[in-house]
Amino acid sequence: MTRDTSSLQEAKMLLEVLKRIPLNRKISTTDLHQQLTAAGYELSRRTLQRYLKALSESDMGVQCDDKSKPFGYRRLLNSNDLDRVGLGADGALLLLLAREHLRYQMPPDLTNSLSYLFDAAENYMHTASGSSPEKRWLSKVRFVSGSLPLCPPMIRPLIFNKVSEGLFKQVKLDIVYFKSENEEEVQLRVSPLGLVQQDVRLYLVCCYEDTTQIRNLALHRIKKVELTTFIAEEPKGFDLQQYVDRSPFNYGNAQKVLLEMVFKNRQTALILRETPFNRMQKLEERRDGTFKLTVEVADTVLLTGWIEAWREKAGIISVKKTPIQ
Repeated sequence: MTRDTSSLQEAKMLLEVLKRIPLNRKISTTDLHQQLTAAGYELSRRTLQRYLKALSESDMGVQCDDKSKPFGYRRLLNSNDLDRVGLGADGALLLLLAREHLRYQMPPDLTNSLSYLFDAAENYMHTASGSSPEKRWLSKVRFVSGSLPLCPPMIRPLIFNKVSEGLFKQVKLDIVYFKSENEEEVQLRVSPLGLVQQDVRLYLVCCYEDTTQIRNLALHRIKKVELTTFIAEEPKGFDLQQYVDRSPFNYGNAQKVLLEMVFKNRQTALILRETPFNRMQKLEERRDGTFKLTVEVADTVLLTGWIEAWREKAGIISVKKTPIQ
C-alpha cells in the first residue's frame, strides 16, 4: 500500500470515528469500538485511542472527559455541524420512528452501526423548544408489531455489508451456507438478485451457479461470503416485486384458491374493507345481517392461521376454498 493510499484510508477512518461521536453526550472508547466493529470496520482499540487523542487535541470540536474512567468523548460544535446539515424536523422524526420499527425487525448489531444517525435526530429534538410540535409529536407515536414478537436472528454485520455490496456491484458471491434441513455447511456460488425482509428475518434472493432456479437464503445462516469478479446472472424478465407477489414468499408454491367466508362481526367487515386481502376482493352484507367475503388468495399456513385466529371474534360461520386452475 502506498503512503498516499494509507493516508487516505486513515482520513476516512477518522471521519467514521468523528461522525459517531455524539453531540453533548459522552461516549466511551468501548462503545465507539463496538459501533465501528458492527459497521464492518477493522480497527484495534489502541489505534482508536490514538485517533481519539488526536481529535481531542485538534480544533475538530471533540472534548475528552478524563475526570473518571472510562474516558468519555463528545462533540461541542454549533448548529452548523455535520449532524444538522439537511436534517429538519421531518427528517429527525422519520429517523426516530424508523429506529422504533427497526428495534423489533433488525439485529441490534446492524442498527447499532447506524446509531450516529439516530443520535443526530435525537439531538435535533432535544434542542428544539419544549413546546415544539415535533417534540410533543415524538412522545405520542409508538410502533407495535402486528405479529407474535420474536427476537431477530443474529446477522454478522460483515456478512450483511458484503451481501449488500455484491447486490450493488451486481457480482457473484461465494458463500458458505448452513442448510437447516440436513444441518451441514455447503459452499455455493450465487448470483444475488435482491434482499427481502420477512418479519424479523432477512433473506437473500439468488440463483445458484449455472441455474435459473431462484432460491431464498436466510442471511443469519450465511457463515462466510466473498465477492467475486464475475458478473451476476439474472433470469430473463426477473422482477423482485413480481417474484414476491407471485407466490407466498418462503412458503412454497401454494395453491391459489377462491376463498368464500361467511361471518357475523361488523367490525371485522370494516377491517377487511380498510385493509383488504387484495383490490379484487368482494365483501357484501347479506339480508340476514351476516357478511360474505370472496377473494382469490394463496392457500398457505398464514391464511389458515389468520382464519383460526379470527374464527371466534369474527363469528365465522363457514369457510370454503375452491382451487383455481
